[in-house]
Amino acid sequence: MRNFDFTNGMKQIASLFIFFISQLVYGRANEEDRNLVFDSIDLKITQRADSILSDSLKWNKQDDRECNDDIATGKYSLYCSLYKACIDVSGTYVHRRRPCK
Repeated sequence: MRNFDFTNGMKQIASLFIFFISQLVYGRANEEDRNLVFDSIDLKITQRADSILSDSLKWNKQDDRECNDDIATGKYSLYCSLYKACIDVSGTYVHRRRPCK
């Protein structure tokens, strides 16, 4: 029979507690995202991003969320295609727009 290490056991219990609390908080935050409503601008941004990435040769699979180099080379990550599409359609990038979430 193995001896129970009280300190180690308490650390495991605390870790599980923190994990479950974070899942609870994260889950509630995600519930809000399920009800996203797209307006006509959001749809245009999504369509523009789709056209930017229409050819696999235009994809930059090494996303660093630095879009100036993507724009300069014409090879876009998904994030940067949405960034550019947002600017092309609405004139400015707003990270809270639905397609950008």
